[in-house]
Amino acid sequence: MVSCWTVADEESELMWYAYAPGFGVAIRSTKGRLKASFGPPDADKIEIDSVKYGCHGPFGKRKGFKQEQELRAFIRYEYEHDDRGTMIEPPYAGKPVSVELRTLMAEVWVSPNSPDWFERVVRVELEKYCYGGTPVKTRS
Repeated sequence: MVSCWTVADEESELMWYAYAPGFGVAIRSTKGRLKASFGPPDADKIEIDSVKYGCHGPFGKRKGFKQEQELRAFIRYEYEHDDRGTMIEPPYAGKPVSVELRTLMAEVWVSPNSPDWFERVVRVELEKYCYGGTPVKTRS
């Protein structure tokens, strides 16, 4: 199970077009905030590290994606064994993990492709769910 983040110092047009081509938001955080936001029982199982481009494994990715400057939060599969001792692949495609959003979110960035009304919707929704103190940033 993987959660991926970019560690670029500035926003990327490529990332906006790849992951929010119409309109959307991005959460700005830090590695420390990300790690602190995970709740029990999974907090101690989560590995966080930068992606190594041109390598294999949970923190590896093809070199063609190097511009993403990716950081990953990763939980290894918890394999079970049948009565013959054979490993059984977990039956799920993902694993829900508790996250404290107030700890995680430093800012919410509104996509530069978003219509004008979308920023207001983001602010209303943050307020509705008691995250109204979270700064919302838009490109000037």
